[in-house]
Amino acid sequence: FSLRATPLLDEMVGSIRPILLVLLGAVVFVLLIACANVANLLLVRAHGREHELTVRAALGGARKDLLRQILGESVVLALAGGALGIVVAYGGLALLLALDPPNVPRLETVAIDRGVLGFALMASILSAMLAGLWPGLRVRNLNGADVLRTRSGSQGSRQRAGGVLVVVQVALSLVLLAGAGLLLRSFLALNEVRPGYQTEGVLTLAVAPSDRYDSNESVVGFFRELEESVAALPGAAAVGSSVRLPLAGGLLTGPYTTEERLARGDPETEADWRPITPGYHDAMGTRLLAGRGFTPFDGKDVVVIDERMARLAWPDADPVGRRIRTTPFSGDPEWATVIGVVEHMRHDGLAEDGRETIFWPIDNWVGSGMQLYVVVRTSGDPTALVGPVRDVVRGLDRNAPISKVRTMETLASDAMAPVRFSMSLIAIFAAVAVALAGIGLYGVLANLVLQRTNEIGVRLALGATAQSVFALVVRRGIGLTVAGLAFGVAGAVVATQVLRGLLFDVRPTDPATYAGVALLLLVVALVASALPAWRAMRIAPVEALREE
Repeated sequence: FSLRATPLLDEMVGSIRPILLVLLGAVVFVLLIACANVANLLLVRAHGREHELTVRAALGGARKDLLRQILGESVVLALAGGALGIVVAYGGLALLLALDPPNVPRLETVAIDRGVLGFALMASILSAMLAGLWPGLRVRNLNGADVLRTRSGSQGSRQRAGGVLVVVQVALSLVLLAGAGLLLRSFLALNEVRPGYQTEGVLTLAVAPSDRYDSNESVVGFFRELEESVAALPGAAAVGSSVRLPLAGGLLTGPYTTEERLARGDPETEADWRPITPGYHDAMGTRLLAGRGFTPFDGKDVVVIDERMARLAWPDADPVGRRIRTTPFSGDPEWATVIGVVEHMRHDGLAEDGRETIFWPIDNWVGSGMQLYVVVRTSGDPTALVGPVRDVVRGLDRNAPISKVRTMETLASDAMAPVRFSMSLIAIFAAVAVALAGIGLYGVLANLVLQRTNEIGVRLALGATAQSVFALVVRRGIGLTVAGLAFGVAGAVVATQVLRGLLFDVRPTDPATYAGVALLLLVVALVASALPAWRAMRIAPVEALREE
């Protein structure tokens, strides 16, 4: 045995910390996308005010004052948006607490307090600086003569600036979508895992006989009579008991070796130890692969092992009839004969293969006050048997406490809660990011069409077809998107490495996920480009030339 000191905070929240950090990163990405979108809108707005601001500068207005005005307007917008966001956050927090996702420690302490409000204020101000800085600097660097001489003096650089912001939005959106896609594929893969037992139609509960059962034999007799009475209930198909349940926590391990390993001089190996009653594997739906299971007449000199242990200990031989040596807590080595092999059961989590397992007859493992988990496989709704099973326990021992009444489906669902929780929230953030990116692309192309109205009119007057004008605008949108995808894939390859610990049976660089995400963004870009393109192809050449 060894000791390991762990801070209490790490013990409580250590498992959920990586997920929350990933979600925080997703929030930052959405914030950056929103800032890029607002900056794009402010660029368009600043373009509309270039003449006004230039005249102000010509009349003596200092450029720093103009910059301060632009940034001040951005701060007002950001604070208004932050205030609205806090209102929405109260509703979102209430929804989150109502959903009560399992395996999220200290959820009841989550609240919008002064720290959260201060963070929201700082985030709003930072957003204002990010969104307003670029338009403000462009206003500060205006060439007054060019602006006053022509209405289109800075169109090229302005279009490039808007294009860069769209590329940034698409790249960040791809990173978020890639993360959501990888988590979704992990979730689907976990749903397909055969954990070594069946979760459907199984009721579990913890029972501990009262102190009047003060000997090993009386405790064994209590659980044997309990299982027989529960098995007689209508709807009960199989009943068994175990010291530990899969996915319910708890650890019972010990060293073992085999005659073959002793002959080679190999050291002992650690395995999970699971004391069970004869009906446990049938109740759990665990398949028997070789040999036989336990009977009420088996003593402590026989064991059942799982296929993982059989493969590791006797890779090229039949394990049934082989002997293993274990060292129980008494310290005296004991030998036992393998009488059966069952499929490997994932005890620690659906995503974790776990150690090899030795199953023991429970008779020599229980004592006064010992709690066992009773497992009941039903032919219908397992919750319908909760009342009858309670009545059976009360009939045998009115003072026996009953606790942890759950179905195996609930345990399996709770085990998948971290992936499901993070996947759901990141998917929401990714959807918001895609919507923002689509809006940003639409805004850039709509402004492009507006700025190039005269040029498009001339093209049409000189014989260009409406289809070619449509293709011109769509090509611009798809080109910006493809550039964003190129940067986004490179960023996603790096960023999704932080998800490695949350993924199951999928690599962070899974090509199918990246291809699907890229295709989705291209479809969004096509839709966002279509409306400005349709508007461009309907420009009347006479009206455009008259304006020129």
